Amino acid sequence: MKAPLNNSKNSKKIQKVQKAKVAGLSALAIAALSTSVVNAQSPYVQTYGKLKQEERAEEAAKQIQNSSKATTGSDKTKGTSTSTAASTSATTQKKSEMIVKPKQYVSAGPKWQQFIDYINLKPGQENLPLKFTILNGSSGTPPLKAINATLSGRNLFSQKDFQGKRKLSINLTDALTAGSTQIVFQAYGDAGSAFKWQITSNVSPEITAISPDKAGLGSDITAKGKNLPTDKSAYKVKVDSVLASVSDAATDNFKFKIPKDVKPGKDKKVEITISGVKMKTFKIAIQAAPELTYMSHISIADGQTLVIKGKNFSKDPKDIQVTFNGTKGQVTGSSEDSISVIFPSIENIPSRVTVQVKVGDMACTKPGMILGSMRNIPNNGTYSPFEVAPHLF
Repeated sequence: MKAPLNNSKNSKKIQKVQKAKVAGLSALAIAALSTSVVNAQSPYVQTYGKLKQEERAEEAAKQIQNSSKATTGSDKTKGTSTSTAASTSATTQKKSEMIVKPKQYVSAGPKWQQFIDYINLKPGQENLPLKFTILNGSSGTPPLKAINATLSGRNLFSQKDFQGKRKLSINLTDALTAGSTQIVFQAYGDAGSAFKWQITSNVSPEITAISPDKAGLGSDITAKGKNLPTDKSAYKVKVDSVLASVSDAATDNFKFKIPKDVKPGKDKKVEITISGVKMKTFKIAIQAAPELTYMSHISIADGQTLVIKGKNFSKDPKDIQVTFNGTKGQVTGSSEDSISVIFPSIENIPSRVTVQVKVGDMACTKPGMILGSMRNIPNNGTYSPFEVAPHLF
């Protein structure tokens, strides 16, 4: 549907399209410019849209031009044109996502009637490219003779915008907010005539991966994807059916925290819903906090090997960190219940040394205690790993 030619602003936009064709811009850039002309007809979008359609079109054209300048040589240019055309074709053929399902109204005419409805957007959907479409005469019914509409009390379109056609589409991208927006139709038609309207988007959010795939309770997890909303309220994440908190939402990733109520174990389901749409289900291993129960020595010198017993350790030494008063020791071997570590050089010996074990992001809730000295005294099993034997001082 073309814009009225007597509108000076629209004329300038049409000239931009013609100049773009002459300049050899891609179909994508020209389409962006053309779209701004078509959508400029809605007074609502013109006045209350968050971003001007013209600015959006010029930015798209600028990106295409910059991309073209980066490619040199006739073969490369040809390849770029083919790639751009293929990309444009793929975008055109992509199935639209239904944001507001089709709603039909039937006239009880012949008379003017008012139909009141609401556009209900879930958090995050307001950031998607949105297209409003109305079909005058649907499901085999005859069309009405006139349809006008207002959005939040402001003019959206009138019968003349159809220009003799039955279908009218309006770009409402950045013109709506999350929640409920009232739309009112004033329609005139014979009894039985009907119209139908809907809102769709050619872009949908997608989650491609979560990392890490193994973490402890309370750890932060990053979910990566595309076309993601920046509104945290758009997300609902459950880990093993327990609701998780969401933070740091961006267009290509967001973060959530492993709830402390989740029971540790492997293959725990991560269910993500964005703006009411369920995403692909992922799995994650939840680690329990490591526990220290025994140490092979009650007194130890630097360079000697200390064996730590406990549970919820790791078979991979790279997952484990053991510190002595904050100084890292070299882990030489590990299993699910045992760690071998070389005691580092400690200043001001003899002294009490705090032993902390960390597996991944999870640290022991109760660290051990040992005497750092020049003597190696084995633990015969009668001494606690959480305090220095009194007779050593």
